[in-house]
Amino acid sequence: MNIMDAQSKRTFSTDLICFGHFRLSVTERILEKGGVRVRLGSRALDILIALVERPAEVVSKKELFARVWPDLVVDEGNIRYHVLALRKALGEGRSDGRYVTNVSGRGYCFVAPISRVASQPAPLRNLAVGLPPSPTGMVGRDETVRLICEELTTRRFLTIVGPGGIGKTTLAISVGHTMLAAFDGAVHYVDFGPLGSPSLVANRVASTVGLPVNFDDPVAALPAFLRDRRMLLVLDSCEHLIETIAPLAERIFREAPEVHILTTSRESLQVEGEQVHRLDPLAFPPDDESLTATQALTFPAVQLFVERAAAQGGFQLNNADAPIVGKVCRRLDGIALALELAAGRVDAYGIRGIASFLDGPCRLLWQGRRTASPRHQTLSAMLDSSYNLLPESERLIFRRLSVFVGAFSLEAAQFVAAGDILESEQVAEAIAGLVTKSLVAVETNRTGTLYRLLDTTRAYVLAKMIDSGERNTIAQRHAIHYREFLERIEITSLTCSKNDGAAERWRHVSNARAALEWSFSEQGDKELGTALAAASAPHFLELSLLTECRFWMERAIAEHGGQGDRREMALQEALAVSLMFIKGNSDEVLAALTTALSLAKVLELLYHQMRLSAAHHTFLVRIGDFRGAAAVAEQNVAVAKMTSDPTAMMMADWMLGVSHHLLGDQASARKHCETALKQAPNQNSSLIRSGYDQRIRALLTLARVLWLGGFANCAVTVATQALHQATALDHPVSLCLCGIYRVTLFLWTGEWSEADRIIDGLIAYAEKYSLRCHHAICLGLKGELSLRQGDTEAGLRLLNGSLDALEAVQHQTMTPVFASDLAIGLARAGRPDEADAAIDKAMGSGDPTRPHFYHPEIMRIKGELLASRQHSSEAESWFSRSLDLAREQSALAWELRTATSLAHLWARQGRGDEATRVLRPVYDRFTEGFDTFDLRSAECLLDKLKEDCLAAVQMDCMPARGSLPSPTIVNRHSLNAARSPAK
Repeated sequence: MNIMDAQSKRTFSTDLICFGHFRLSVTERILEKGGVRVRLGSRALDILIALVERPAEVVSKKELFARVWPDLVVDEGNIRYHVLALRKALGEGRSDGRYVTNVSGRGYCFVAPISRVASQPAPLRNLAVGLPPSPTGMVGRDETVRLICEELTTRRFLTIVGPGGIGKTTLAISVGHTMLAAFDGAVHYVDFGPLGSPSLVANRVASTVGLPVNFDDPVAALPAFLRDRRMLLVLDSCEHLIETIAPLAERIFREAPEVHILTTSRESLQVEGEQVHRLDPLAFPPDDESLTATQALTFPAVQLFVERAAAQGGFQLNNADAPIVGKVCRRLDGIALALELAAGRVDAYGIRGIASFLDGPCRLLWQGRRTASPRHQTLSAMLDSSYNLLPESERLIFRRLSVFVGAFSLEAAQFVAAGDILESEQVAEAIAGLVTKSLVAVETNRTGTLYRLLDTTRAYVLAKMIDSGERNTIAQRHAIHYREFLERIEITSLTCSKNDGAAERWRHVSNARAALEWSFSEQGDKELGTALAAASAPHFLELSLLTECRFWMERAIAEHGGQGDRREMALQEALAVSLMFIKGNSDEVLAALTTALSLAKVLELLYHQMRLSAAHHTFLVRIGDFRGAAAVAEQNVAVAKMTSDPTAMMMADWMLGVSHHLLGDQASARKHCETALKQAPNQNSSLIRSGYDQRIRALLTLARVLWLGGFANCAVTVATQALHQATALDHPVSLCLCGIYRVTLFLWTGEWSEADRIIDGLIAYAEKYSLRCHHAICLGLKGELSLRQGDTEAGLRLLNGSLDALEAVQHQTMTPVFASDLAIGLARAGRPDEADAAIDKAMGSGDPTRPHFYHPEIMRIKGELLASRQHSSEAESWFSRSLDLAREQSALAWELRTATSLAHLWARQGRGDEATRVLRPVYDRFTEGFDTFDLRSAECLLDKLKEDCLAAVQMDCMPARGSLPSPTIVNRHSLNAARSPAK
């Protein structure tokens, strides 16, 4: 008989409410569908009962709050969450009909027809023995209950395995209640937790199933007694008596074919017929500072924490606390008992207080329910019950493993934990035993198998290791291992194109950090610390942990500086790169770069010279010294040729491409960028050491060069390719740079909505990773976008803030761009003198020795400013100079903008033929991008000129008095005309 057949025969001793395929017993709080019990949380069930008691009526949210959360203050999101769970359980949106509707602004209504059926009591033939009451607050386990019920029905023997406090007992009890009908009430529950003697195991089972205990050999009598009886036998908390329980359970399974057995243990019984279900922790949210309360409540760990905290003191989850609650759930590894104990202290410490205590030992002593078993009243007691069961050799290794923070390999564990008295084979065997006992977690991926102690477990055994007096010895071995391990990774990265990705690199960061903290502590080994810092530096740079990188490099240089060796070179290089991105382009950065580069030359390390030259090149670009950057790039070509390494040649071409682009030679820039990309390896993490991933930088530069050359569609394709590579690499600095270039392209092509969609997230991203220069650039881009959207006041505020921030960090690359935008905004605001000063600043005060790819556009904007004040001859002169420079730079996009501006000027002067002659040849050279803003605007003007409607041109295209067009020169009338069908 299956579960559905058995449960369909069950009747109740109270009126039943029926709707659709469902039957609800209010007094027994049971919802069934087709005779099968539907798993539904207690809050969702309360809401259902409240609604069906008043069918077709609107039950207000206030009434639901009073009914479901009496004496508690909760957020509306709680109702929405539980109504969503109710609808899911009722199958709304699938084959079933509609049951619950939301009446906007009022509440909820149960809309399905209902009927009430009076039924006579029909007691079950058997009664459950020892089964505790059904859990009312179980969260996130409904699907697991269903799966275990199915497995028990077909396989008969299943063990729920997991660490202490994960919820094995609660789950087993819930399964027992769910299967009551399937076994006609014959569910027998035995709790071995309080039992201390193996000799009492058989007698305890015998008394539970009804076998008299006066048999001399209850182990032999039990299978015979149960042979013809059909029941579910639940054996809970078997781990401390497993040697006795295992053979008994196996014998019952083999000799009593109608008995189904469910056991819970921290390790499997490892006997015939047993199926193992390893219980996972409750799912918790990822590390996300933007996590909202609504998003957080979709995770079972958060649901459990919030419900328990609300029961203690009316806690209400809000958006401000959601990321902190997410962090608490992560640090407690989704372990149900740990979450409940922490939630019970929210009223005393607050959410932030709870989070702060997670780094200390006091969480192990938080008290739980007085009615809980002794081993579940504190985390320390729970872990004591596991630790005390271990043999001494496993305890020793278990303590030593606490030095690891996060994941570790078997190789690492053997090096660190073996010491002088243990063999590596003993460590491997002990870890296997600890995994079996659910004290060490296993993580397997494409690179192999890693191990991890849950955070609470680690805190417990770390205290044991400190008490043993081994802390410093084991910590030193831990630091030595990670120094050697990271040094091997660095050597491999210089000779291999393999890159395991950010996820793999993150696995080692916590251990490197812990080893550094110990090494530089009073008890540590500072010489070891400096070596470890040098080995860790590439890791920190690849993950954009720039603030942390700077901190450790400065500590190490203070200990090791001035020795003139390879280690000092590595420390100075990492310090320079991290400082450049988080503080700006200071003399301190240049000094560190110069020191590192000099050491690389003295030590004749060609590849390191290349990498340091790339960082130096980036520094010069950022301070606006494009000629100096080009000179460094040329010097690097000679070094690259000496290496005969494709990666080195790629770096040289990339640097030349960026330099030529910024200097305004777009033809040469395109050639070098395309050559660099042909030579680039698919993946090589060492390409990031100079700050950016250099393939991505080459792609982004090529995208901008293509746009300037008139290939807008190709530019977007290449920029998207760069984004995909940066996303796969998961390198924050490169991702931020991709975002900046994409927003720039969207602004240039007129896709302002796309720019608007990503700019705020980009600003937050730059701020999150302390990228000061990038953050300032993002503010400037948002200011430019605000101007284009017509918000002059916001545009001016953002642009001024950006320019001030860029000046503070000595970043000059984008200053001419934003100063030009500022000039446009000031002119719009009726401040012409300030606008002139801003555009002159953008021009570099006419300094011809500092060429810039943006100069043709600056000259065009200068002409627009003059034209708006009726200085036509001067405007025409600036437009002419802009056209000449754009042609010299092979910048067809700038040439089109200026030709359009000049054509507008001549059209307003009645010189339509000349306007056509200047604009048409430029427009005709384009082969793609005709849906972009500039080309649509040029086409609109050409159409009007062709019709020779000068009056219409003056009405539709001339800016209103006292105003200026947007930075792309064409006013809104022209844009509307370009978008509308020809009349």
